[in-house]
Amino acid sequence: MTMDRHFASRCWPVLASLLLLTAATAVGCRSMAQTMAYLVNGTNMEAEYEGLEGKKVAVVCRALSGQEFRNAGAAKALAQQVSDLLKLHVKKIHIIDPQTVATLIDEKNLEEYSEIGKALKADMVVGIELDSFSVLDGQTLYRGRASCSIKAYNVAEKHIDWKKTMPQSVYPTTGGIATSDRTEGDFRDEFTRWLADQVARNFFAHDKYDDFGRDAVGF
Repeated sequence: MTMDRHFASRCWPVLASLLLLTAATAVGCRSMAQTMAYLVNGTNMEAEYEGLEGKKVAVVCRALSGQEFRNAGAAKALAQQVSDLLKLHVKKIHIIDPQTVATLIDEKNLEEYSEIGKALKADMVVGIELDSFSVLDGQTLYRGRASCSIKAYNVAEKHIDWKKTMPQSVYPTTGGIATSDRTEGDFRDEFTRWLADQVARNFFAHDKYDDFGRDAVGF
């Protein structure tokens, strides 16, 4: 019995060390596996809706009632920016010139996506409904906030293929930018480009960490 206790007292430290080494090795293997998965697969997020590929698409953005006068310029700029991003990132897409879309809507007073799509001979209409849009946070800071919903309307099938109400978009996500650092017009353009990216990326694969560091360096 004495010998057994003596043997156990000498062996336990060795056994404990082996267990710790095994656990550390297992954790290291998991970390290595995660790193390899990142290197192979990257951090791409798939498009939420892929139905714009190879289609003739009209992008329509409008401020909802009560926001029309104040944010008409923001809606027009957002439609242009989203159109440019879709043209750049979606395969074989044909984007109808946003100015042509805006002119048609104004001249013929069109409101329904079905009417707009038919008049433009579009396959799809991407509708962006801007619920709110602001760039000031008090008197001395810029901080963009916007709320919007998105729809992908299938003209031939006469129905909405996909829709999404986006969470409120805030830029920069933390803090704000002093109004003394830039003009309101420059910040409005910067915020609109950022918001357009948030909207357009629903239609193409993108890096989910793409926004990392943008608050620090600007968009």
